[in-house]
Amino acid sequence: MRRTLCLLLLAAGLPAQQAPHVGLLRDDAGKLQRVMGLAGSFVVQDEPRGDVLSAAFSGREALLKTADRLLVHNGQGRPLLDLPAPPGEALFAFTRDGAAALVWFASTRELCRLPTGQALRWEPGGEVLAIAWPRRAVVKRDGELWLIDREIEVPLHGLQAPAALLTDGSIVVTRHAALLLIAPDGSEREIPLESAPDRIETIGEDWLAVRAGGDWFALRLTPEPRLYPLPRSAR
Repeated sequence: MRRTLCLLLLAAGLPAQQAPHVGLLRDDAGKLQRVMGLAGSFVVQDEPRGDVLSAAFSGREALLKTADRLLVHNGQGRPLLDLPAPPGEALFAFTRDGAAALVWFASTRELCRLPTGQALRWEPGGEVLAIAWPRRAVVKRDGELWLIDREIEVPLHGLQAPAALLTDGSIVVTRHAALLLIAPDGSEREIPLESAPDRIETIGEDWLAVRAGGDWFALRLTPEPRLYPLPRSAR
């Protein structure tokens, strides 16, 4: 795979050390990995951190949750913020321009504003699956998914977890063994998979990572949604 990527980059006039940076992914073991390369010919490199419980990357800033810290790094890995955090996993949200905006601590059911860490008064009820700026969420109640937008609640009938909320207002949810992308205007785009996904992560600007059947895939969101397999080092 690395040799193939190098050949592709050389053919495009790019040296291998300048491989395009796609994003950051937390693998199944909690290790942070950098995804690089061209669509369909990715390489994955381990980052120094191996203690990450939750992670998300917007292309501008990375949010990392360890056992007791919340960290924000810029795109080059430079620390921007380090705050104490409760135990357990977290969900993250970014602004439209990619700045870290919100964190949801599942163990304490706290929503905090970034970069201040100020706790916000918000209790959506149910299991929170995804959050978005300024105050949107997908939650699961009694086996059903709901979209919450401030005070408005909309049932998502027949749809399942996992889910993601994008900064443009789109929703990514699961329907059987497929991903369903719902645009702000209500139009839908289905992306079939061989098995039902069980994780969706934000790994870069216009990129999600999806785990299905034990395999990881990179989902490019623009200009047209398209799914690419990731190397086995990401699994």
